[in-house]
Amino acid sequence: MHGIFKEMEKQGAFFGASPNMYSRRGIRAKLPNKDGGPNVGVVMLDLKRMRETNWDDLWMNETLWNVHEFGPPTASEQDIFTSLEYHHPSWGFRLPCEYNYQLEENTDISFCPTGLRNDGVKKPRAVTLSSSVKFNESFAVIDRVKEWPGAVDLIVIGTDRERMQMRAVRVKS
Repeated sequence: MHGIFKEMEKQGAFFGASPNMYSRRGIRAKLPNKDGGPNVGVVMLDLKRMRETNWDDLWMNETLWNVHEFGPPTASEQDIFTSLEYHHPSWGFRLPCEYNYQLEENTDISFCPTGLRNDGVKKPRAVTLSSSVKFNESFAVIDRVKEWPGAVDLIVIGTDRERMQMRAVRVKS
């Protein structure tokens, strides 16, 4: 991580985040972005650089511009980081995708093609499955990560009956 942080400092970036692997829908599809923007589930912040600038004002101005142009953020602070990176490309640094590998129904795995390999190639440091997976979508997500050798957390939203069906699947696995 120290080497990555040094690269981030060299670029003059305020923050580093992995690529956003989700397809952008709804209002988020209209937001300006560079290559889909960052996924700030895991973010490195250069606090020293932020303290040495007027970061609070920069953040507030970007937030107000976004609210004026698009309405309230739909993805919270991620929309603001995306906008900052778009308007000031050197402020954002792209972390390797394996630091925050996320899967859900709208994930575009081409952003991190080595993510699920099980053959000694780079593996994700953190795998997250979206908590918004509905029962009828859960089996497709489970099939996508069957080969993953590490821990995976999955929250499935469903009825009591569907949860019982999921338990039966878990027991069989």
